[in-house]
This record gives sequence, structure tokens and C-alpha cells, in this order.
Amino acid sequence: MKLEGQSDAFTPLKSLEVSTRSDVTPADETMQGRGMRLVHYYRDLSRPSGVTAAIAGWQLASQRAGVDTIALHNGEEGEWDLRSEIVPHYGRGRQGQIPRLDGYLSRNDILVLHEGWITSNYAAAATARRLGIPYIVVPHGVYEPGVREGLKMQWSGRDQFERHYLRRASAAHIFYPTEEPHVRALAPRVPTFSLPTGSKPASSQWTGGDGYYAWFGRYAMGHKGIDRMLYSYSMMPPSKRLPLKLRGIDYDSGRDATRNLVSKLDLDKWVAVGGQLESAEKDDFLSRCSAFLFPSRWESQGIALVEALAMGTPCVVSDSIHMSASLLSSGAASVVSFDDFTRASDAMAQVIHQRNLSVQARSYVERELSWPTLGVRYAQEVAALV
Repeated sequence: MKLEGQSDAFTPLKSLEVSTRSDVTPADETMQGRGMRLVHYYRDLSRPSGVTAAIAGWQLASQRAGVDTIALHNGEEGEWDLRSEIVPHYGRGRQGQIPRLDGYLSRNDILVLHEGWITSNYAAAATARRLGIPYIVVPHGVYEPGVREGLKMQWSGRDQFERHYLRRASAAHIFYPTEEPHVRALAPRVPTFSLPTGSKPASSQWTGGDGYYAWFGRYAMGHKGIDRMLYSYSMMPPSKRLPLKLRGIDYDSGRDATRNLVSKLDLDKWVAVGGQLESAEKDDFLSRCSAFLFPSRWESQGIALVEALAMGTPCVVSDSIHMSASLLSSGAASVVSFDDFTRASDAMAQVIHQRNLSVQARSYVERELSWPTLGVRYAQEVAALV
């Protein structure tokens, strides 16, 4: 099975490793002493996504921190390598499936619900409330204004359903503090805690020997900021410009839109608009580029970006993603507004000379995104809620 990030970063679950460290203390004994269990519920657990990649990481990190954990889902048998169980669902379609969790939950459980705007989560939360079980909501960025504006209203009152569900949660787990206002817009008083999703150790290190800029992800022009990246790139003098290689999966005809914009800007000989980046290609693509560009208009935590940072690849990162403030304060990436085409263009030109970013990027991932440390902190945050 391949796990695909929201930025279409592919991470096979079988290769997901959470390294052990001797300087990390055991998880908070409150959970273990009370016999508590973390139960992740996500209906589409076997569908590759950034959400499933994060669930795998959190489940494995919690397990290695000494916390009992299981994932409940409606996928295929044998698709999940960690402890899991398939639960019966009634109905069909994305919004029509209702989980029957009675008999799969106990009073010592803490239910963790992922994403939002989905009927199966509302039903799971209702079961938890009826059984007296606390639940935590992990939005994974679905409360971003850009996401909410793009939602297709499939029934009237959808916003009210989400508010009701979120307001009754014991907490919302966000990845960065700047996400809190988006949660507060729906549930002003729900408790929050922020912990980023961790990163496994990189299997390759950046060499930067092939002289090109790299981007990979989903060809979603607006969300991923591909248009503003190309406009900024077009402002670079040809004498300072390196080739730009784009790889990714199509989304709503976004690849054709990207090709059309490349032609409009007369960049055909400079920009290669390629197809999906397979797992076997990814390390080579990121380790050999001169810099990785991440121009998203909104993003909680881009998996593609984290993987580039873990390799030590110098990155130019949009200041509008939630991770940007942490990267800027740590000096781990070049952070810039991609809406300012001139400054973004300058940042692209300069980053190829900032080789010190490689060391800073690897150090940042090891320090801030260590799964052993995050697993312990996560257990402590959850234990404090109950």
C-alpha cells in the first residue's frame, strides 16, 4: 500500500519507521494506569492520503510510547499494517455511510476523529457521546477558509452539523497554533492543543548536483499556488534561471491549466510539466534538485515539504502556510510571500547559494518533528483531557 500525502508525497506504510531514542521518557503513566486506549476512526483508512499517512504515524508513535491504540475503519482486510479492525457501515457513498461502533468502543476509550464535514464522523461522535466516551477532532486543515469556500453544499445546514459536532468535542488537535482561529470560527470554546505530525528519518540526503528547481504535489492551481510560483519564476532573468521541474497528479484539469499558463508566460523551454512522481523516483528527484519550491496558498503541514526538509533540501516556502512561522524562526527555509512576485523571484535566485539551509533543515526536522518525542507529548496532551 502507498500512502499519499495531501501534497501527493508517497510513503509506503510498511517502510514507516518511528526511530527510538534513549533520551525520551516513557509516555504519561496516567493513560496506562487507567487502562485507556486511543481509538482512531477514519472510514477511508485504506485510501491513500495525507490523513492516512498521519494516522499511521500517530498510531505507531503512541504505540511505541506505551499507549494502547487501534484504528477502526471500513477498508479492505489486510490494508493496514498496524492494529486495526473493520467495523460495519450502513449506506453508500461519501456522505451516506454510517458506522456502527457499538461493541467496538469501551468506556476507557478516547475516540480520535479525523477530518471533518463528513456524516460518518457525526455518527461516530454521537455514539461516543451516548456511551460517555470523550472524542478528539483532528481537522487536518479542513477548516481553512479556502477549503470552506470551496465546499459543495450537499445538504442544507451543513455548517450547523459541523459546529454541533466540533463544539461537543473534548478537544481539537491542530498542528500549529495559527490554525486555532479557524477552529474558533466554528467552535469558540472547544479546547485545542497543537502538535505537528512527525517525520521518519530521511532515506537519502540532498546533494543538489543537477541544477533545477523542483515542485511536486497535486495540480490544484489555486490551493497549491502553482500560478503564483510560475508568475514569480517568470520574473527571474534568464541568466539566473534554473530549469523548473513539476511532477504530480492531475486535479480538476489542473495539469492542463498549468501547461497553458507555462505557454502563456513563454516558459515552455524552461518548465517541464510532468506526471505523477512514484515512490521509487521521489528520493532521487528531491535529493538532486538545487531547491524545492512550496508556494501553497494554504496548508497545515505539507508532507512533500517535510520530506524535502528531512533530506536537507533547501526550500523556498510560502509564508501563508501554518508551518512557515516555525521554519522562519528556526532558519530552516527561505520563507516568502509568493503573492509578491518580485520578492519570491529573488528568493528563488538566492536560495541556490544558501547551502547552509541544508543543515538547518535537517536539524529542524530532527528537533521539531521527532516521532518519539511527539508520541510522548501526544499521550500527555490526551491524558490531560480526561
